[in-house]
Amino acid sequence: MQKFVFPKFAQKLGKGFLLAILLSLIIVSIGLALTLVSADGIWSNATGSNGSPTCLRYLNTLDITDENMVRYGDDDGWGCTSDYTRQSGFGYDGVENLEVITNTVFLLGEFTHYNRPIVANSHLLTVDLAISLDFSDPDINTTLDYTIQLDETPNQRPCAYAGSTVCPDKVDLSDSIADQIIGPIDGKYYKLQI
Repeated sequence: MQKFVFPKFAQKLGKGFLLAILLSLIIVSIGLALTLVSADGIWSNATGSNGSPTCLRYLNTLDITDENMVRYGDDDGWGCTSDYTRQSGFGYDGVENLEVITNTVFLLGEFTHYNRPIVANSHLLTVDLAISLDFSDPDINTTLDYTIQLDETPNQRPCAYAGSTVCPDKVDLSDSIADQIIGPIDGKYYKLQI
Protein backbone atom coordinates (compact mmCIF):
# COMPACT_ATOMS: atom_id res chain seq x y z
CA MET A 1 0.00 0.00 0.00
CA GLN A 2 1.40 3.41 -1.00
CA LYS A 3 0.77 6.52 1.12
CA PHE A 4 -0.34 10.08 0.55
CA VAL A 5 0.63 12.05 3.67
CA PHE A 6 -0.91 15.29 4.97
CA PRO A 7 1.50 17.24 7.21
CA LYS A 8 0.10 18.89 10.38
CA PHE A 9 -2.19 21.83 9.82
CA ALA A 10 -0.40 25.19 9.68
CA GLN A 11 -1.97 28.35 11.02
CA LYS A 12 -1.69 32.03 10.23
CA LEU A 13 -3.04 34.51 12.76
CA GLY A 14 -5.03 37.53 11.70
CA LYS A 15 -8.58 38.79 12.19
CA GLY A 16 -9.61 35.18 11.85
CA PHE A 17 -7.01 32.53 11.39
CA LEU A 18 -6.33 30.53 8.32
CA LEU A 19 -5.33 26.91 8.22
CA ALA A 20 -3.66 25.80 5.06
CA ILE A 21 -4.47 22.19 4.35
CA LEU A 22 -1.44 20.61 2.74
CA LEU A 23 -1.11 17.27 1.03
CA SER A 24 2.26 15.62 0.59
CA LEU A 25 2.64 12.67 -1.74
CA ILE A 26 5.06 9.94 -0.77
CA ILE A 27 4.84 7.37 -3.51
CA VAL A 28 7.18 4.57 -4.49
CA SER A 29 5.77 4.38 -8.01
CA ILE A 30 7.74 6.38 -10.55
CA GLY A 31 6.02 9.00 -12.68
CA LEU A 32 2.59 9.08 -11.02
CA ALA A 33 0.93 12.44 -11.64
CA LEU A 34 -2.68 13.32 -10.97
CA THR A 35 -4.74 16.38 -11.77
CA LEU A 36 -6.85 17.59 -8.88
CA VAL A 37 -9.81 19.08 -10.73
CA SER A 38 -11.38 20.37 -7.53
CA ALA A 39 -11.48 20.16 -3.75
CA ASP A 40 -14.79 21.40 -2.38
CA GLY A 41 -16.02 21.36 1.22
CA ILE A 42 -19.61 21.05 2.44
CA TRP A 43 -20.60 21.88 6.05
CA SER A 44 -23.29 19.97 7.97
CA ASN A 45 -24.44 18.55 11.31
CA ALA A 46 -23.52 21.46 13.58
CA THR A 47 -24.08 20.85 17.30
CA GLY A 48 -24.34 23.47 19.99
CA SER A 49 -23.91 23.80 23.73
CA ASN A 50 -27.70 24.03 24.14
CA GLY A 51 -29.32 22.44 21.07
CA SER A 52 -28.70 23.94 17.64
CA PRO A 53 -26.19 26.83 17.62
CA THR A 54 -27.84 30.27 17.85
CA CYS A 55 -28.67 31.78 14.43
CA LEU A 56 -27.04 28.85 12.58
CA ARG A 57 -26.71 29.14 8.81
CA TYR A 58 -24.95 26.99 6.22
CA LEU A 59 -23.61 28.88 3.20
CA ASN A 60 -22.89 25.87 0.95
CA THR A 61 -23.11 26.22 -2.81
CA LEU A 62 -22.53 23.88 -5.73
CA ASP A 63 -19.98 26.35 -7.15
CA ILE A 64 -16.54 24.79 -6.61
CA THR A 65 -14.80 28.16 -6.99
CA ASP A 66 -16.24 29.84 -3.89
CA GLU A 67 -15.79 29.52 -0.14
CA ASN A 68 -18.45 27.45 1.62
CA MET A 69 -19.17 28.51 5.19
CA VAL A 70 -21.04 27.72 8.38
CA ARG A 71 -21.89 30.80 10.49
CA TYR A 72 -23.65 31.31 13.81
CA GLY A 73 -24.34 33.82 16.57
CA ASP A 74 -26.06 37.15 16.96
CA ASP A 75 -23.85 40.21 16.74
CA ASP A 76 -25.85 42.50 19.05
CA GLY A 77 -28.27 40.39 21.14
CA TRP A 78 -31.36 41.69 19.29
CA GLY A 79 -32.00 38.75 16.99
CA CYS A 80 -30.32 36.98 14.10
CA THR A 81 -28.54 39.36 11.77
CA SER A 82 -29.04 39.10 8.02
CA ASP A 83 -25.34 39.94 7.55
CA TYR A 84 -23.40 36.68 7.94
CA THR A 85 -20.07 38.58 8.03
CA ARG A 86 -21.05 39.74 11.54
CA GLN A 87 -21.29 36.13 12.76
CA SER A 88 -18.62 33.69 13.95
CA GLY A 89 -17.98 30.53 11.98
CA PHE A 90 -15.78 28.56 9.61
CA GLY A 91 -15.03 28.62 5.90
CA TYR A 92 -13.41 26.23 3.47
CA ASP A 93 -12.22 27.22 -0.01
CA GLY A 94 -10.68 24.37 -2.00
CA VAL A 95 -8.27 24.51 -4.91
CA GLU A 96 -9.08 23.78 -8.56
CA ASN A 97 -7.10 22.44 -11.52
CA LEU A 98 -3.89 21.56 -9.76
CA GLU A 99 -1.34 19.07 -11.04
CA VAL A 100 -0.17 16.78 -8.26
CA ILE A 101 3.30 15.35 -8.80
CA THR A 102 5.01 12.66 -6.76
CA ASN A 103 7.00 13.76 -3.72
CA THR A 104 5.60 17.30 -3.69
CA VAL A 105 3.60 19.27 -1.14
CA PHE A 106 0.68 21.33 -2.38
CA LEU A 107 -2.16 23.41 -1.00
CA LEU A 108 -5.44 21.49 -0.87
CA GLY A 109 -7.51 24.44 0.31
CA GLU A 110 -7.91 27.14 2.93
CA PHE A 111 -9.76 26.61 6.20
CA THR A 112 -10.69 29.86 7.97
CA HIS A 113 -12.08 30.49 11.44
CA TYR A 114 -14.08 33.73 11.67
CA ASN A 115 -13.82 34.88 15.30
CA ARG A 116 -16.37 37.63 15.83
CA PRO A 117 -17.78 39.01 19.09
CA ILE A 118 -21.26 37.43 19.28
CA VAL A 119 -24.17 36.73 21.61
CA ALA A 120 -25.32 33.10 21.61
CA ASN A 121 -27.49 31.03 23.96
CA SER A 122 -26.06 27.96 22.23
CA HIS A 123 -22.40 28.10 21.11
CA LEU A 124 -21.09 25.98 18.26
CA LEU A 125 -19.35 22.87 19.62
CA THR A 126 -18.82 20.67 16.54
CA VAL A 127 -19.54 20.74 12.82
CA ASP A 128 -18.82 18.26 10.03
CA LEU A 129 -16.84 19.16 6.91
CA ALA A 130 -16.89 16.81 3.91
CA ILE A 131 -14.13 17.66 1.40
CA SER A 132 -14.81 16.13 -2.01
CA LEU A 133 -11.70 15.51 -4.10
CA ASP A 134 -12.18 15.11 -7.84
CA PHE A 135 -9.05 13.84 -9.63
CA SER A 136 -8.62 13.26 -13.34
CA ASP A 137 -6.04 11.35 -15.32
CA PRO A 138 -6.98 8.86 -13.89
CA ASP A 139 -10.53 9.67 -12.75
CA ILE A 140 -10.85 9.23 -8.99
CA ASN A 141 -13.40 10.78 -6.66
CA THR A 142 -13.18 10.52 -2.89
CA THR A 143 -14.50 12.40 0.12
CA LEU A 144 -12.55 13.27 3.26
CA ASP A 145 -14.84 13.55 6.29
CA TYR A 146 -13.84 15.67 9.30
CA THR A 147 -15.48 16.81 12.50
CA ILE A 148 -14.23 20.20 13.63
CA GLN A 149 -14.44 20.99 17.35
CA LEU A 150 -14.65 24.56 18.65
CA ASP A 151 -14.03 26.01 22.09
CA GLU A 152 -15.79 29.38 21.73
CA THR A 153 -14.30 31.64 24.40
CA PRO A 154 -15.75 34.80 25.98
CA ASN A 155 -14.18 38.00 24.66
CA GLN A 156 -13.18 39.28 28.08
CA ARG A 157 -9.94 39.36 30.04
CA PRO A 158 -8.20 37.19 30.91
CA CYS A 159 -8.38 35.28 27.61
CA ALA A 160 -8.46 31.49 27.87
CA TYR A 161 -5.85 31.14 25.10
CA ALA A 162 -3.99 34.48 25.36
CA GLY A 163 -4.87 37.11 22.83
CA SER A 164 -4.58 40.70 21.77
CA THR A 165 -7.75 42.46 20.61
CA VAL A 166 -10.30 39.63 20.45
CA CYS A 167 -9.79 36.56 22.65
CA PRO A 168 -8.89 33.62 20.40
CA ASP A 169 -10.97 30.46 20.27
CA LYS A 170 -9.55 26.96 20.04
CA VAL A 171 -10.25 24.88 16.93
CA ASP A 172 -9.42 21.17 16.94
CA LEU A 173 -9.41 18.73 14.05
CA SER A 174 -7.06 16.13 15.49
CA ASP A 175 -9.64 13.65 16.79
CA SER A 176 -11.49 13.49 13.46
CA ILE A 177 -8.66 12.75 11.06
CA ALA A 178 -8.80 9.19 9.79
CA ASP A 179 -6.79 7.53 7.03
CA GLN A 180 -8.52 7.46 3.64
CA ILE A 181 -7.97 4.81 0.98
CA ILE A 182 -8.23 5.88 -2.67
CA GLY A 183 -7.74 3.97 -5.87
CA PRO A 184 -7.05 1.88 -7.63
CA ILE A 185 -4.54 3.94 -9.59
CA ASP A 186 -2.77 1.70 -12.08
CA GLY A 187 -3.85 -1.27 -9.99
CA LYS A 188 -2.57 0.14 -6.69
CA TYR A 189 -4.40 1.63 -3.71
CA TYR A 190 -3.10 4.69 -1.87
CA LYS A 191 -3.60 5.90 1.67
CA LEU A 192 -4.29 9.57 2.44
CA GLN A 193 -2.97 10.52 5.87
CA ILE A 194 -2.93 13.79 7.77
